[in-house]
Amino acid sequence: MKILVISGHVYKSPRQAGFHFLSRAFFKGDNSVRFMTVGVSYFSILRKDPRIKVIKNQQGINRWVVNDDGIASYVFFTPWHPVRLRSKILDQASSFLFSRYGRFAERISSEILAADMIIVECGV
Repeated sequence: MKILVISGHVYKSPRQAGFHFLSRAFFKGDNSVRFMTVGVSYFSILRKDPRIKVIKNQQGINRWVVNDDGIASYVFFTPWHPVRLRSKILDQASSFLFSRYGRFAERISSEILAADMIIVECGV
């Protein structure tokens, strides 16, 4: 079975979350597992998101990397991603920009369509 895991976590992060363990468990079950990190953009760099350092040092962006354990990972880096700006005025002003975020999905649509099962982390 082809399984796509979509998470806000970076697969090669030293901070492992439940989705890392879940992905490895599916892989041990003789499944093809792909782990996609989403919610990473230039906004992440501006707010000094700790995931950026992990991505730069270990992963790279917008390309599939097969890790030592056999699971492929991908960081879906876009120019922007939807975020709450903590200001009603700024949130309304940015809605036009964020409404176009889905256009970036074209580059990953083949992976989504090829998956037999997609698991999305709550809150992503």
